[in-house]
Amino acid sequence: TTGRSGDAEHYFAVLDGHGGWDCAEFAYSLLPLSISESLAKAQQPHTETDVEAAISQGFLKVEETWTNKLKSEWLREPNYVTYGPSGTERLSSVGTCVLLACVHRGVLYVANAGDSRAVIAQKGFGGTYRAQRVTSDLNAMNPSEQERLKRDHPGEPDIFRCRGPYSCYVKGCLQPTYSIGDAYLKYPYFNSFPGRVIAEPYRPPYIRTVPQITARPLTACSQGDFLILATDGVWDYLSDQNAVDLVCRAHKRGSNPAEAVVDATLELAASRFGISRDELVAMPCGRQRRRIHDDATVIVVDLHSAAASAAAASSS
Repeated sequence: TTGRSGDAEHYFAVLDGHGGWDCAEFAYSLLPLSISESLAKAQQPHTETDVEAAISQGFLKVEETWTNKLKSEWLREPNYVTYGPSGTERLSSVGTCVLLACVHRGVLYVANAGDSRAVIAQKGFGGTYRAQRVTSDLNAMNPSEQERLKRDHPGEPDIFRCRGPYSCYVKGCLQPTYSIGDAYLKYPYFNSFPGRVIAEPYRPPYIRTVPQITARPLTACSQGDFLILATDGVWDYLSDQNAVDLVCRAHKRGSNPAEAVVDATLELAASRFGISRDELVAMPCGRQRRRIHDDATVIVVDLHSAAASAAAASSS
């Protein structure tokens, strides 16, 4: 929670780093404050447009700060060891997907830069919870993103390359089409040796930083309604409704709903590859485990409580 007590924002986010952990940690530490500072400069009372602009400005501020830091690191010690031990990743190819939810004055804003996914569950007729997808998977497997990339980069036949139906990469390098970081795919300065070099034609930026944002009032939220934020490793194995059903069952048992979603993801991943969950969990992080499942990080947000907290802050 950031901002003034009477006009606070409540933030929830999952960040999925690639190429290294550095950018994800950097964005995690700076993004809420950057958004809050941008929002504080907007004229009161804040409109939805003001909040969406502040979120976009917050993402851009983190990107700018990261890139400036990266330039100093690049000039000081341009060392890179592909798949090397921690700390040796070349920072120009490090980035992170960001999926952020912000509750401000009774409105839920969801900002997506990458291929994590947000799903809302609201109680329907008969008391059942139905999944409603809030975001699009912003990666090179998405047909809409493929068409956008071709429109934005005419004359680049290699704008994305597919190794299979579920394995497409921007310029043959990166699946997400939105992120913070990934400087070599955004700025010519970083497309040079000793870093990763993309051959001509090279007309960046190829990856967008400003997130796609949706807004919806929480006035219609009922007790028990919730929001799932999860990285793409979860959605490789679970449908939106699968995840919602798992959360509902966990709530009834009084267990942790986010852990229930992660556990089901690991069980399905292990089963697909003919091993037990214990054998999978015992594997060290690295290439072998990465072939079985991607990062599976989950947050479950109680929307009724979030709306009540925002209402209390607005009236204090």
